[in-house]
This record gives sequence, C-alpha cells and structure tokens, in this order.
Amino acid sequence: MQQKLLALALTTYLMAWNFSIFLQLCHVVNAAKFHLQSIKVHQKKIIRIKLTIEVCS
Repeated sequence: MQQKLLALALTTYLMAWNFSIFLQLCHVVNAAKFHLQSIKVHQKKIIRIKLTIEVCS
C-alpha cells in the first residue's frame, strides 16, 4: 500500500514538473514569436523610412 502511494506521489510530482516545464516552454515560444513579430514590424518601419527618404530626396 505504501509503495502505491509513493508511486502515485512520484508520478504526480513528475507530471506537475513536466507541466511547469511545458508552461515555461510555451512562455518562451510566445516570447520568441512576439520578438520575431516586433522585428518584422521594425524591418517594415525601416523600409518605410528608407522609402520616404528616397522619395523626399
């Protein structure tokens, strides 16, 4: 009986641990996506600035 409880506690702990890692990974992936989007937006702004400089000059 004690071994079953120990096994249950261990599996629960491992599942919780894996889930926390999973959540951290999701957070990292979302942060990376957001970062990439901001880089894309930044590149578009740079392209627009270049275009306006070319048009104005």
